[in-house]
Amino acid sequence: IPVVDGQHVVLGESDDELVKGIFRLLSDARLRMTLRRSGRQLVEEYFTWQRVADQYEALYRQVIRERDERQRVGLT
Repeated sequence: IPVVDGQHVVLGESDDELVKGIFRLLSDARLRMTLRRSGRQLVEEYFTWQRVADQYEALYRQVIRERDERQRVGLT
């Protein structure tokens, strides 16, 4: 998921950075609203039922191809 620090989430490279981000969220209503809106939009875009179904279908097809290839070369 292509998230952007301060736009979709609050990230930190260390515990201290994450704590600073959390305190920033607690004191900045506008940032909370931005994260809420853009975070929800991002999730709705990337986690639709159709998209999840497409990803599962691709995974199943890959597993079947790999199984068929192993059977072709006599590994199973």
